[in-house]
Amino acid sequence: MRPKGRKSLQGVNINSYISLALIAALTTVLLSLYGDSTRSITESGKKLVQKVLRVINKTPKKRKVSKKKEDIVNNYEKLIMTYKTINKFETAIKKREGGGFMVRRAVGDKVDNVDPFLMLDHLGPTVYGPGEAIGAPDHPHRGFETVTYVIDGGIQHKDSVGNTGNLGPGWVQWMTAGSGVVHSEMPTDDLLKTGGRMEGFQLWVNLPKKFKMVPPRYQDTPPEKIPTVTSPDGNTTVKVIAGDCLGTNAAIETRIPIMFLDIKVNRGASFDVSIPENTNSFVYVWRGNGFLGSENRPVTMGQIAVLSGEGDAFQLKASNDSALHAFVIAGQPINEPIARYGPFVMNTFDEIEQAFSDFRSGKLGEIEGAAERRAKTDEAVNQSKNTGNWEKH
Repeated sequence: MRPKGRKSLQGVNINSYISLALIAALTTVLLSLYGDSTRSITESGKKLVQKVLRVINKTPKKRKVSKKKEDIVNNYEKLIMTYKTINKFETAIKKREGGGFMVRRAVGDKVDNVDPFLMLDHLGPTVYGPGEAIGAPDHPHRGFETVTYVIDGGIQHKDSVGNTGNLGPGWVQWMTAGSGVVHSEMPTDDLLKTGGRMEGFQLWVNLPKKFKMVPPRYQDTPPEKIPTVTSPDGNTTVKVIAGDCLGTNAAIETRIPIMFLDIKVNRGASFDVSIPENTNSFVYVWRGNGFLGSENRPVTMGQIAVLSGEGDAFQLKASNDSALHAFVIAGQPINEPIARYGPFVMNTFDEIEQAFSDFRSGKLGEIEGAAERRAKTDEAVNQSKNTGNWEKH
């Protein structure tokens, strides 16, 4: 028996604990604003909230009280978030790459690089006529990784170490060039023959010095193996290409900590995405329009926002008339010297000269049929010009 005058925690009015939890959460946030000097107090506040929630979990209650507990959790999570801000905002430039296809270069021009990310190209969307599809014939790489993500159409991949295959809609290829490889990225036979819509992306990821000369590696990942997760409100869908989101981990392995999310926010909805603090990160909108961050910065297709290192969350909001499709990409900065020329990314220009020497001497290998692929590309360019579609692409 309990001595008179004492009450079980379960016997106390649940509303008192709800109020206490909210006060503790707010106090935690206010204290956290003052930095490391109050870190221990902040942690104590968090522990108090967790303790109160444990009590509520053990307390018999009606459904409406359960809803209050859920609200406490959601509100507390929002309260302890610190939001990233936009450091730089640009519209990607258009330019021709490879055999002559048009891209929007989001990273690698106006935005020079976002360490460890060297380049992000948005191919298309382009609708090719028969015989017009253009690819990137044989070319070398050393010292970094390429991430190819196909939305529509198809890419036929071949390389100098014997890998070959087709990447269709939804496929991701994470290629570690490492010590060096020659590869080609051409339209699939069907796309070249009959034409059609082509849209995709290529992200270049730098490698630290210790990984620059590792053996080449490929992770060709079909769409069914790329995890997809939906937000609790059902209004946002996230494809987890690298890293994790909402407790779901990617299937693709990375050499350094990287997050690559393809996010779709339904029209009129918003989504707070968690981004590791003190990483370099950016948002690229590849379809639709909406608003970014606490600033509610209007954004549309082809625009990029480079985010602050401070903060651990960022808000994406779709407009009322369009869903918002955006990449949220973040990575741990390498903070090493970058020597870059054409298809090679090393730490010194002596290493760049060595890479060119190795390529010219055949040390990176070659792919049979190079002349044929170059000829097909030239024919596709001429066909596109003859039909008057060159400037449209």
